[in-house]
Amino acid sequence: MNWWDDPDIARVAGAVAKRFRGYIEVEDLKGELVLWCLEHPGAAEKLWSEDTPWWFRNRRLWSVAQRYARQQKAIMVGHEVEDEFFYSPALVKTLLPDAFEHDSTPPSNGISEVKVKHSGGPGMEWETLMADVRRALELLSERDFELLWSVYGTPNGSLNAYAGVKGWDWRRAVREERRALRRLVDLLGGTSPWVEDLTEEPRKGPSEPRGATKPEGATVG
Repeated sequence: MNWWDDPDIARVAGAVAKRFRGYIEVEDLKGELVLWCLEHPGAAEKLWSEDTPWWFRNRRLWSVAQRYARQQKAIMVGHEVEDEFFYSPALVKTLLPDAFEHDSTPPSNGISEVKVKHSGGPGMEWETLMADVRRALELLSERDFELLWSVYGTPNGSLNAYAGVKGWDWRRAVREERRALRRLVDLLGGTSPWVEDLTEEPRKGPSEPRGATKPEGATVG
């Protein structure tokens, strides 16, 4: 197979290079992805098999490209890759109710998932987290914002209640919430590319339906 001309490799390399503009070129990322395929022929063959969904292939290529790009950026700016901070879906879910509340205050015991690296203290750390999440919320699509605001930003909001309003069964409601959270995490820089097991076998997953509008009066704190 001619990996260099593969459209999925070109698409992922272009997307990652855009995110790391100034630190790495598209051609370098394409080369790294091609090299990974050549060094892992069995895994690469499975990625392009008819039984492997496109999203799994793109996620694997994205992880490989992200790891390389972050390593190159770390070399250029002089920091360690381990110093990078990533927002996980679980952390974002914890922060959302406060992000929608204008007068939110940091929890007295801090947030267990956040490792303090600066001397600003918990208050400054909290303000940074809130600013990041609120900025990302403003960039969300109306459909995703509506779901997250209805579930996390309204009194007595819940996924079950929102599913009832939309006429969704529970499975679709969970799928829609996960998708909205994933897109919010992407706007926050994406999940850590170091978590995925690159030897994991391809598996199938849910499709991604569309639709919804931003509710009138919905705001970010």
